Amino acid sequence: MKVIITCFALLSSISLKAYEPKDLEHYLETKECMKCDLRGVSLMGQDLKGSNLRDADLSGSHLAQCVLDGSDLSGTKAENTNFSGASLRGVTFNKSILSQSNFAGANVSESYFNHTNLVGANFSIKSAKKAFFLSADLSYARVDAAQTGISLDVLKRRSVLYDTEIDGEYQSNEAGTALHMIQPAE
Repeated sequence: MKVIITCFALLSSISLKAYEPKDLEHYLETKECMKCDLRGVSLMGQDLKGSNLRDADLSGSHLAQCVLDGSDLSGTKAENTNFSGASLRGVTFNKSILSQSNFAGANVSESYFNHTNLVGANFSIKSAKKAFFLSADLSYARVDAAQTGISLDVLKRRSVLYDTEIDGEYQSNEAGTALHMIQPAE
């Protein structure tokens, strides 16, 4: 009986937060939702090109196979978010928190990941041609560089890698500080 009461007390104290319906409605009407709460929203496969989601909270959201090309997600908190198979060409993720997010099969070509937290992310992306990384933290992340066109040498010099799995091998380095465009590997 004590175990049941303890479990019930523990579960009832956990706050299951979800998105604000008014924020989602506003976003779907305007493709703009700065500083809004869209935690846990499911927008799988939707065309959301040119969205302005600066400083929004998208944590735990399901954005698989969405088209977010040209969107601004600067300062966005999107921990544990599913971006798998999404088209994220030219998206600005500067100063965003994307830890533990899934980018498997996503296209992030020409996107900006400056001062971005990608700790523990699955970055086995489809393409990252001409993507920019400046002091991005890819510690504990999985990166399949060979198939994406990411230059490993540049990534190692310009981003934080600590126990990062790159092409099946674990890498570590010290953070780079200069902006550099990642070109396709030769």
